[in-house]
Amino acid sequence: MSLLVVLWNNFGPYHVARLIACEKRLKLKNIRVIGIELAGQESTRDWQLERESLSCEIHTLAPDVMLPKDGKDLSPRMIEKLDELSPDYIAAAGYDRHEMRSAIQWAKQHHRSTILMSETKWDDRPRPFWKTVLIKRFLKKFDSALVSGAAAGEYLVTLGFPREHIFRQYGVIDNEYVIKATDRLRSDPGEDGSRLPRKYFLACSRLIESRKNIRGLLSGFARFQELAADRDYQLVICGDGPDREMLESFARDQGICDVSFVGFQQLDNLVRYYAHAFCFVHTAVNEAWGLVVNEAMAAGLPILVSSRCGCAYDLVSNGANGFTFNPYDTEELAQRMLQISQLPETELKLMGESSREIISRFGPDQFAQGIQQAIECASRR
Repeated sequence: MSLLVVLWNNFGPYHVARLIACEKRLKLKNIRVIGIELAGQESTRDWQLERESLSCEIHTLAPDVMLPKDGKDLSPRMIEKLDELSPDYIAAAGYDRHEMRSAIQWAKQHHRSTILMSETKWDDRPRPFWKTVLIKRFLKKFDSALVSGAAAGEYLVTLGFPREHIFRQYGVIDNEYVIKATDRLRSDPGEDGSRLPRKYFLACSRLIESRKNIRGLLSGFARFQELAADRDYQLVICGDGPDREMLESFARDQGICDVSFVGFQQLDNLVRYYAHAFCFVHTAVNEAWGLVVNEAMAAGLPILVSSRCGCAYDLVSNGANGFTFNPYDTEELAQRMLQISQLPETELKLMGESSREIISRFGPDQFAQGIQQAIECASRR
């Protein structure tokens, strides 16, 4: 039996869903699947997984290390683990961290197949010429790639990666879980939604202002409040990060009312916010994909998504399940929020149904299919 190892920085619920889907599909091809995570914790995503009870096999190189605060290089542990497992295929989540590059170098030295899992797109951030040259050179070490969407695939092509070696779909969540959970919460007469606002726009994001543009969200919401005749709408922001205190101060100083920062939420509680939300808003200016948009769509919500998000190309059908907007234009965001707020209930329901129809093509099974195609491609090289 062959062995595939899948490398991520830190495992959350959706990494597990992808791994389980891979196990189920690749078992039929006589390929075993193991997940390797660099660390047991991540500073801005405090996922709580009962790893011992999971049905998939996960190895943690440094259970007590916190990413990215602890800058420790775990490459020696990665090499030791790869020597122990001796995989036939390695699928690595990007190449930014030294541990991922070390794993790919190990694969090349031992004549094993390599798969890049990437959501990076060309306009994520400025890249100097010398860095682009180094990226092009390193990409030659990969036999195939699994990308999140069209933008990520085209970026790899511009770097010289063969188009026929690029497959989909990397950016997925456990749609089934979110659909069942939100439907149950909405239909359960005993569900207590009284602690949540009656009508609210929802945002879920790490609070890193340079990337997520939360001040733009707050300013857009404030302008929406000026325009809207209905004053009942509120804004709920789930997530945590280094800029939370600054953003809360910004909202207070600007006199922006009806905003709640509720912190990071584990998935089993996060679905409650999705279930009772009116509309989902994502204002990021530096977002390779944006899995929170997948979550909102699986929850059956209309969506407003920044045109700078990688998922906007694939997941937003303007007018059908929501709208894109320029995240640097506060007035445009406010107008989109106003437009959504003025739609009749029947049209909002149709938008939510459209969200679910679109996201049905972006699930763990599609991830597993893409990994299989990438393995088959790599095996032919």
